[in-house]
Amino acid sequence: MSHSIGIMQGRLSPSLLGKQQYFPSETWELEYGLAAELGFDSIEWLVDLESWENNPIFEQTGIKRIKALQSRFDVSNLTVCADILKEKSFITDNSQLSNSAVHMLEKLIIGSIEIGAKCLVIPLIEQNSLKIQKTHIQSNQWGKALKPILDIAKKQNLKLAIESDLPSGELKNWIDSIGHPSIGVNFDMGNSVAMGYSIEDEILQLGSTIYGVHIKDRKVGGPNVSLGQGDVNFDLALKSLKKVAYSGPLILETFRDRSYMSYATDNMRFLLTRLKKANKRLS
Repeated sequence: MSHSIGIMQGRLSPSLLGKQQYFPSETWELEYGLAAELGFDSIEWLVDLESWENNPIFEQTGIKRIKALQSRFDVSNLTVCADILKEKSFITDNSQLSNSAVHMLEKLIIGSIEIGAKCLVIPLIEQNSLKIQKTHIQSNQWGKALKPILDIAKKQNLKLAIESDLPSGELKNWIDSIGHPSIGVNFDMGNSVAMGYSIEDEILQLGSTIYGVHIKDRKVGGPNVSLGQGDVNFDLALKSLKKVAYSGPLILETFRDRSYMSYATDNMRFLLTRLKKANKRLS
């Protein structure tokens, strides 16, 4: 079981006002060298609400700098995460998807392609959750918005991975209803367990629709905690991913505090140990 192992952007920088996740506008360039030092293959690029207007992937000077850093440190950006979707609702008062959502998706696709990403993670959770009242209305609206841009993504070999709080059966049915090979699922281990879902059943049911994986640990109903301190059965999760032939990147979206380098080191060691154990069991 060979995977690219990456880390979420910002996890190699000090936390900001206690926030676990944010675009590190002052330190993003430094993270490439730190990632290489710790043995990471990639950094999952982050686009949040705060950075939307001036995120480097949206302007040529930034893109040029990103490519130079990728080459210098041999650290890629295989994935991009559109965290802006967790922070701002794009559903209007009359239950329609705003026009700005379509523009945003197009812009994200172009930016992702520019930096060589292979997968754009679209989190339809929190502010744009599909698991709320009027679920079918929201899912239909997002489905309609995604369909026309999927062909653009396909031409550039970019996959779109939906992260959702829906149970795996409902999520897979929704993905299947869109009926496009470029759309799939981003599976978040910690979030799945926190919502009380069976991690094995979820992975096996989603199967080949899994295009991305976030590694984190949470207790049922609880927050992000250090790997091994929550309720995620990582051995079972990795075994299940092997069963469905998932070969994509594993992205650490893990807890950290001010000792971010120590946490990143420990988390990398934790994951490598579990992967080695899984490979021995499966060999």
